[in-house]
Amino acid sequence: MDSKKFVHLHLHSEYSLLDGSIKIKKLLKDLQKKEMTACALTDHDALHGVLEFYLAAQAEKIHPIIGHEINIESLFLENKKKTSHLILLAENEVGYFNLIKLSTIANTAGIHRHGSNS
Repeated sequence: MDSKKFVHLHLHSEYSLLDGSIKIKKLLKDLQKKEMTACALTDHDALHGVLEFYLAAQAEKIHPIIGHEINIESLFLENKKKTSHLILLAENEVGYFNLIKLSTIANTAGIHRHGSNS
């Protein structure tokens, strides 16, 4: 597969607690080395690295795609405490602000569960 055409759409950075460890600057250097032109950052339950990622990606001439991996309740399963993961990607500024709203709701309502169910 031509690495110039491949785009990571689900990637965790060091800001994705318990899920990722790659540092954003290292990630972007690796992407640039492979001549990749875009990448999505989809940290789990966090948007903390978005600004650093966005600015660093632009500096490296890589198209930054802002995303977020969220937990959703599996309402239709017998086990109501089971959660599933959903990847959301912002297409534009409106989408980015929607990600911020969803993240805020999840964090202030105590929805996140990082136990054996997530």
